[in-house]
Amino acid sequence: TLPVTTGAWYSWCNAGWTATPGTHKIEWDFNYDNSVKEIDTSNDTAIATFTTTGADFAVTRAYLRTAAGSGTEVPSPSVGQTVYPTMSWTVSGVSGSVTVAQRAILDGSLYCSFTLSVNNGGWTSWCGTAWVATAGSHTLEWDVNYDHAIAETNSNNNSATATFTSTGVDLIATR
Repeated sequence: TLPVTTGAWYSWCNAGWTATPGTHKIEWDFNYDNSVKEIDTSNDTAIATFTTTGADFAVTRAYLRTAAGSGTEVPSPSVGQTVYPTMSWTVSGVSGSVTVAQRAILDGSLYCSFTLSVNNGGWTSWCGTAWVATAGSHTLEWDVNYDHAIAETNSNNNSATATFTSTGVDLIATR
């Protein structure tokens, strides 16, 4: 409660607030307990709605290529073929450059992980170590900002998965 006189006044909270992703509403209620008799109480509330902005990392797809950072995309490698796990992703809402953790998981095991300094735009990342395709069905998953080191407006788009089956000749011995 503050003593006031006629005129314009500014009010604020003495404690800070850490903005979280999403849409928020702030409401100021003056004379909420009706301790001051007024002729018009309809103007005692001020409401503002706002949406926080901020970083968003979105993995658009996971795939394989014949070379690190280049080469031809390989949807289903042949058994014994050398390929590089690769992902396409975007960065938006950052100011300047940020360092983002990334990892590739192949068949449920960590295949590679690293950090990369990026700014807003489209990006392609890949593992520097090739994988030699083995027989069977495989799953490649890419994750960015998996350590949640950077606050995001949407962390539900930080992963992409690709499933593929290696092709090749299957020799069967018979008598």
